[in-house]
Amino acid sequence: MSGDWSSDVCSSDLIEILVSTMNQKSLAFLFKMFPNETWKRISILIVNQTRTDQLVSNYHNIKIINSREIGLSNSRNVALKNASKEILLIADDDIVYKENFIESILEGFNSVSADVICFQYEIYGKPAKNYLSRISNDVNWLRLLNTSSVEVALKKELVYNTFYFDDKFGKNAPFLMGEEIVFLSDLKNNKYKIGYFPQLILSHNHLTTGFKTPIEQIYYSSGAIFYRIFEKKYLLWILIKLFFDLKQKKVKITDTVRLFKKSIGGKKAFIKMLNRK
Repeated sequence: MSGDWSSDVCSSDLIEILVSTMNQKSLAFLFKMFPNETWKRISILIVNQTRTDQLVSNYHNIKIINSREIGLSNSRNVALKNASKEILLIADDDIVYKENFIESILEGFNSVSADVICFQYEIYGKPAKNYLSRISNDVNWLRLLNTSSVEVALKKELVYNTFYFDDKFGKNAPFLMGEEIVFLSDLKNNKYKIGYFPQLILSHNHLTTGFKTPIEQIYYSSGAIFYRIFEKKYLLWILIKLFFDLKQKKVKITDTVRLFKKSIGGKKAFIKMLNRK
């Protein structure tokens, strides 16, 4: 998929936003996500995980799937399997897109030679992380491991190759985070290009899972994540994470042994899950 795409063609025919949510009774949350009613000119697929209420849509461009499954990765996978457009944008239900986000995504796919493109987002009006200021056609591992799902847009053709989220990772899964990192690592390890385009596309005015999760749980999940991605090299990546967290003063030197052991515990728990299958 390549070529010069106009914003009119992109908004109506190419882009689809995949929104994961839970227990919604109305579309009020959705309308808050888009400035100036830009939701009216783009395809949206909502996966509403619910045991009781059924969310409905009276709009031709908004499709809803009410699912009884739990887990963020399961929600993402239902969306991927039912998506229909060529560019898929992964979304949560508490973000707000910038007014020109459609044009930014289109420009990104016209400018970056990649199968997946990561964009920028902000939290409380400030950049969510230390972003590069230049385009990258191949994001390195350190950048990839710091990627959030709401930054990601991908080509639908990847789904035809059966790349999906691992349901052992993410909210309401055994390991509470890392679903997007594992997903992207599977692509990277299979020689797909993950690029980056330095354009802000949304605001996230709530703390993400990584900010709200206790540090012990982060390291427990990280042990499983690094083993899932790197296998024999997982210890190196645990040490790299400890080094950067110490440097950024996210942890203290007195915490390192305890957190290292937590990581090993997460890795062992992940292996047990694999052996039970």
